[in-house]
Amino acid sequence: MSVVLQSLQPVAAFRSIPLFPGLPGGPELLVLFLILVLVGIAPALFVYYDAERNRVPNRLAWTAATFLAGLVGNLVGAGIVLVLYLVVARR
Repeated sequence: MSVVLQSLQPVAAFRSIPLFPGLPGGPELLVLFLILVLVGIAPALFVYYDAERNRVPNRLAWTAATFLAGLVGNLVGAGIVLVLYLVVARR
């Protein structure tokens, strides 16, 4: 009976193998998340302060669009919305 119970216990060598080696976890994911959020916030802050200064009527909508495009499309998405803002909203 004790031989059967001993064979059912997990082997010590398999307990320390990570499921996905090479993928970041813990603090690395937090740093990546903060970088992505900052990439979304920087152009959105520029749009908001510029819209405040030029009294653009839909400044919160332009700011939200720039922030969301920065999160989803990174710098390319934020850049596209920023160019659209400069061409459309500031005339």
